[in-house]
Amino acid sequence: MNKSEWNKIERIVASLAKDNKDAKIRNIEYEEQRKKDNAKYEEQRKKDNVKYERWQAEYQKQHAKNQKEYAKYQKEQAIRDADLDKKLALLEATTQKHANFVTNYASGVEDYFRAAIREANYRIGAIQFDSLNANEVRENRHEHESIELDALLLNGEYVGLLEVKKHLHVEDVEKFMHVTIPRFRRLYREYHAHQILPLMAWESGDSAAIHLARRYGLGSIVRRGTDTTIHPPTRVY
Repeated sequence: MNKSEWNKIERIVASLAKDNKDAKIRNIEYEEQRKKDNAKYEEQRKKDNVKYERWQAEYQKQHAKNQKEYAKYQKEQAIRDADLDKKLALLEATTQKHANFVTNYASGVEDYFRAAIREANYRIGAIQFDSLNANEVRENRHEHESIELDALLLNGEYVGLLEVKKHLHVEDVEKFMHVTIPRFRRLYREYHAHQILPLMAWESGDSAAIHLARRYGLGSIVRRGTDTTIHPPTRVY
């Protein structure tokens, strides 16, 4: 091998050595960068873990607080519900008591005026009745029509219809004249030949209602204190 070829080989070997050295340097640099990157990542991960743990602790703290407040709310709501149930029960009992009182009072007023007729021996003015039916009720389901009378007085020629009101209003008079009397004629056909004596009884009343009742010629039974006055009707129907 001549000197020229030997020099050529030396140059190739030197180039390979240089390349190998450069490769080692690059590997060392890469490894150092990788370690730096890993260290940076690990540092960031630790920071993130700290933040997460802090957030988790705050969340648990807030959750515990919410649970405590909700338990307090449930307890207070249970107390409020129990109190409301007591008030509703009291209101229902009071309402029922009041309803019973009104019903009993109304029934007592009706009984009072029926008793007044009995004490008068069933006589209304010049007309003598034979009997008195209290709380007379009749219904025609086919016609969807019904009637309820506080008293029905009977004899062979007349029927007396009694409507009792604690306080008399104009609409009470109008309803008695235009609803009750025509309905009686339709539902009590067995008395079609009888004349009707219209009677209304009251403890107090509007002056317009009392005037209207007199204008229609209705009989009246009026209670003032312990006194009761029976005025016979001026018209029959």
